[in-house]
Amino acid sequence: MAPYGVATPRLKLVSPISTGCTALRVSIKVLLISFMLQIFGLVSAPLFSKVVMDKVLVHNDT
Repeated sequence: MAPYGVATPRLKLVSPISTGCTALRVSIKVLLISFMLQIFGLVSAPLFSKVVMDKVLVHNDT
């Protein structure tokens, strides 16, 4: 036993199976968020360009 005040290192045993499951969960979350951002970009970019085009065409009318 270590003397008082000296920390003994504790090793945490992690099985490779649980580490693989954690990595799989993280990669699925990353792919899902990436997919959602791509969909948002596909929807929002045409809307923004439509607003800009409408404003430009209105100002060029005069």
